[in-house]
Amino acid sequence: MAKAYSVDLRKKVIDLINEGQSKVFISKVFKIDTKTIYNWLKIYKVKQTLEPNTKYNKRPSTIDLERLEKYIINNPSKTLKQIGKEFNCSYVAIFKRLKQLGYSFKKNDSYILKETKKREGYLWKK
Repeated sequence: MAKAYSVDLRKKVIDLINEGQSKVFISKVFKIDTKTIYNWLKIYKVKQTLEPNTKYNKRPSTIDLERLEKYIINNPSKTLKQIGKEFNCSYVAIFKRLKQLGYSFKKNDSYILKETKKREGYLWKK
């Protein structure tokens, strides 16, 4: 995730616009996309603040790692989506926590057999 622009820079940009400078000129000077400047203006008109949005860092993980590890040991054949439903979160969150616990993923035997049959099938067709 990219870092947010500083509040000081945002204030300078808004002040220059209020002084009559063009948005295109300001975008070239500060090397900021004009769409970003328009977004700052819109946010400033609504919220009267230029603080960056920090919604991505507010929510702590709700997955108990000990419970997850016990669940994996007792249910090794469950998919990430099934585990996600059990823990009431996305499969991506489960993937990240399992990676954090040191688990890696391997293809199961049925998948390997299917792929082998496909390859053998293609070989016979040629």
